[in-house]
This record gives sequence, structure tokens and C-alpha cells, in this order.
Amino acid sequence: MIRTSFAREARWHIVTDQPGQPLLIEDDGPWSSHPTITNDAEGVVAKLVARGILPPGRRLFYVDSDGRTDELLVRDSRFAGFAPGPMPVIEPRVGFCARCHDNAVAEWSEEMQAWVSPCCAEPVLVGGEA
Repeated sequence: MIRTSFAREARWHIVTDQPGQPLLIEDDGPWSSHPTITNDAEGVVAKLVARGILPPGRRLFYVDSDGRTDELLVRDSRFAGFAPGPMPVIEPRVGFCARCHDNAVAEWSEEMQAWVSPCCAEPVLVGGEA
């Protein structure tokens, strides 16, 4: 796991780094001592490009200090601005619907912040989580 550690740079770590997929990083803080990804966007992009983690054309999303996911826009290997999230589509998962007593392909609900059954829109158990 890559973590930054300089006092005048944002502290962050890579959350997901799958070939052919957008890169997702997350702020570490503490923000009383280190700037956020938002405040050090140019430095964060420069570091990721220099390390070969952010090749041309790859999108870069980040979880900010408020827990919101947004995008750092990159053009010509440089920070070019911000765009609102959310992350790309989350893959569906199979879960158990307690109301229907059946397995279902659960869908992510942004409103509920949970995996829900498409049959009754109730939260489902996925991977041992409610």
C-alpha cells in the first residue's frame, strides 16, 4: 500500500488499483497537519503520474475528508479540475433477502447506502453484512 508522509503534502492511500479501471484514493489526514487531497490536487496527480500509477486516459477518483467521492480531472498528465462523483457502477452481488427468503442479485442503493433486493427494495445480507 502506498502512503504519502510529507508534512506539506496530502496524506492518502490507494483504495483500488485494478488494470483498466479508474484509480481510487482516499484522504488519510490528520488535516490539522496535512493538506487534503482537494487542497493538494496538483501534487497528488504529479506524484501518481511520476510513479506510473496514473497513465494517460485513466480516471482518478478520491474519497475526500468529508467521505464524499469525487473525481480529479487529469489532462496531459496534469491536474485539470474537479468533477462530482459518484464512483463508476458498483458490481451487483448475490445476497439473501430476509423478506422473500430467497437469494437475489442485490443492487446498490445510494439513497439507503446499502445492498437491496430488486424484488422488494429491502436491505439484503451480502458477505455477512446487513
